[in-house]
Amino acid sequence: MKDSHGHKLAQLVGSNIATRRKLKNWTQAQLGEMLGIGTDSICRIERGVMAPRFQRLEDLAHLLDCSVADLFKTPEELLQSVQCSRQAELANIALDVPSQIARLSEQIIFLTKLLNKDSNVV
Repeated sequence: MKDSHGHKLAQLVGSNIATRRKLKNWTQAQLGEMLGIGTDSICRIERGVMAPRFQRLEDLAHLLDCSVADLFKTPEELLQSVQCSRQAELANIALDVPSQIARLSEQIIFLTKLLNKDSNVV
């Protein structure tokens, strides 16, 4: 990497790849095998010495269960996206609670009627 900005970007991408690889409990050798490249190449990518080509970025993102854009995010951006997704999940849960209560109420009413019907038969 000749320019400083490009080198920093390669280090950021490499760091994100290493972090995601470790979260999956994969070694560099395992990831390299999945990609069809050597451990030394994975090591250089993760250290930011070598930047992966576009196709390799897509392959990495697919294996690491993220988008290519996620590999370029700073730690602050990653934290913010996690917080936003958590807030969205909580909002969906909050919206879903009334419908779950209604469904459970209907089931309780049905079961109550069924039990009353069975007790009248005896």
